[in-house]
Amino acid sequence: MTEQIHTIEEVADFCYTSNYGTYTDYAPHDTPAYGYAFSDCIEDFYFNHLLHYTGNPEKILGDAKDLFTERNRAPTVCITPFSDLYDRKENIPPSLTKIAEDVWMRLDLDENGHRERLNAELENTGDDLHIRRANENDIPAYLDLFRASFGNADDVYGALPEGYLIAEERFFKQSPPFESRIYIGTWKGAPAGIVRTVSKDEKTFIYTLGVPKEYRKKGTMARALGAQAIQDAADNGARFLFVQTESGTVLERFYRLYGFRKLCTGTFYGMEETTGEP
Repeated sequence: MTEQIHTIEEVADFCYTSNYGTYTDYAPHDTPAYGYAFSDCIEDFYFNHLLHYTGNPEKILGDAKDLFTERNRAPTVCITPFSDLYDRKENIPPSLTKIAEDVWMRLDLDENGHRERLNAELENTGDDLHIRRANENDIPAYLDLFRASFGNADDVYGALPEGYLIAEERFFKQSPPFESRIYIGTWKGAPAGIVRTVSKDEKTFIYTLGVPKEYRKKGTMARALGAQAIQDAADNGARFLFVQTESGTVLERFYRLYGFRKLCTGTFYGMEETTGEP
């Protein structure tokens, strides 16, 4: 269990510290009872919450109210494996409402057969689909694709607000020790998908993979972008690949196709009068 928690702790720290330009205020051990993470450009709970460790989460949200008020954010607490309520969610106070649950997933690139499957995935995309590395000249096209990919109210995350575009643009200026790798997929020459990863040492995190609705059934764009991200990570020395996505959705099932397995969950709770979808 100690080794597993150590692994999750490393992944959590990697996730929060490598999310350049998104988590702009991160204090994982602000008090023994909780840490916190906030964004200056994204307002929803995914990027503005307390990290619960111990104690009554309702009381902790009350004690930390000023942290949310001064940033104009809704009070939210996230229950992760570092919380003493992780396996006892029945003890969450009824005054707190579950908003969402994310799953953190891991792929071990040392496992046999991954490279062969990825090569086959990329070789079987046909002549209409191509993927290329993006650079700063591609920022407008990338942001247009992001908006088109995540602008639908009926998608898993709904229509993401404009603050996400600010965060995405900042990733083009990612600095060491982290490295962003950003790819654009095209279909018959037209921009049709994006994937973005961040790497450090032996770890790579897939942060963004999006395909506009009109291209989701043309060829294998989403699968090809996923294969490209994994192949790129392996080629650059990564041994472990991670992704965080909505638990129990088509997105989780999508990543399982590549061999990703559940590492842990993060469950978000808010006060009843302030909860809402991002």
